[in-house]
Amino acid sequence: MQPKIPGTIQIQGMQWTIMIDNVQCALEGAGAFMSSRDCTITLADTLPLDRQRKSFLHELVHATCDEILVEDLELREVQVYALSTALFQVLNDNPEARGFIFGET
Repeated sequence: MQPKIPGTIQIQGMQWTIMIDNVQCALEGAGAFMSSRDCTITLADTLPLDRQRKSFLHELVHATCDEILVEDLELREVQVYALSTALFQVLNDNPEARGFIFGET
């Protein structure tokens, strides 16, 4: 069974909406994108599940940085890519560590 994409997510006390819009993602030329102005993350559900999960985490890093960082400290795309890719790998490949970090048993 495929995990359900959440409809909303809390980031630094702000509610962000998660939307599925394959057409808009195609127009953006991306599997996902975010808008800090609208507090939205838009995903394409036509991607394979693994790519959807990685794209979602990538956009979460962008959104989190937008909520906590001063404008002139904005991360470059390559930094967001490296951070989200590394976090995905570590959390995905290490269920015991993931459970410890998130207090799961």
